[in-house]
Amino acid sequence: ASACFVTWSGVTAPPNTPVNVTANTTYGITGNFQSGAVSVSPTSIAAGSNGANYSIAVTSSGGCTWTATSNVSWITIIGGASGSTSGTVTISVAKKNGKSARTGQVSIGGTIVTVTQN
Repeated sequence: ASACFVTWSGVTAPPNTPVNVTANTTYGITGNFQSGAVSVSPTSIAAGSNGANYSIAVTSSGGCTWTATSNVSWITIIGGASGSTSGTVTISVAKKNGKSARTGQVSIGGTIVTVTQN
């Protein structure tokens, strides 16, 4: 059965993962999950060197919440940054300066979308 992360219990922490805890005492930390899943399509994007906007379809079941984040400055989330139902994330890929290829990632509900720009 599929499950999605909901929250942490046993510590005061934001409702995301990973969580960092300074272990200066004994902790009982529990990750709480619920039935459901988040999936995305596509999981890879081949972006042109001039940059463009791209849409990523998000399917959420069981009320699973999701947030979209980029790990590089040249990929910006411009629409659908989070949700608790199915939807669309829109990203903007900046024009590439220079000749070398580059790769970045967008994380949506724990699923990685790889963006390659040649």
